[in-house]
Amino acid sequence: ADLIERINNNSDGTDGQRVITIEYVTAAGDLIKSDVKVYRLTKPSESEYHYLIGYSKKAGETKKNYSIGIFRLDRILGLKVRPESFGSGKITKAEKAVLEKDINAKGIQFLIERNEQFVVAFTEKGLKKYNNQIHLRPAMVKIDPPKKGKRIAYFDCTPSQIRYYFFEFGKDAIIVSPEYLREEFKNGYA
Repeated sequence: ADLIERINNNSDGTDGQRVITIEYVTAAGDLIKSDVKVYRLTKPSESEYHYLIGYSKKAGETKKNYSIGIFRLDRILGLKVRPESFGSGKITKAEKAVLEKDINAKGIQFLIERNEQFVVAFTEKGLKKYNNQIHLRPAMVKIDPPKKGKRIAYFDCTPSQIRYYFFEFGKDAIIVSPEYLREEFKNGYA
């Protein structure tokens, strides 16, 4: 609660938000520091975690190249609100539009991964599962007509979305490409 209040109260009182610097422990256990322009705090309904979403860069970098950043609140160890002289933490309308588009397309948990093209072969049972199971479902770009009892579908999403969603489908949703993910699924089943 204290962390949420401190993030929400980082206004400079004149032109919007200030940049904050956070110390953060990654899922791999690495300690990193990031300068963050805060967009919002959120807790997706399908998640037990709260997230800080915004634009971030490695702390102290002089370049202004911020990219989309997402941080689980329970992994933030420290937070410092930067002075006005550090730079504006304001997020432009264009940056907000990009964030909202990505949130809607990928979901919050998969926000910072890059999209790739995936091809999945469904059985009729697999396609029925896909149509009924909407939790974190990746959006289908197109699907081919049935051929030999299979339906080939195309996705433009993140690898984590495919892993998270399709692994439990087993033989009812076979990864056709890319090859690295096909092999990963095969090894996971083995």
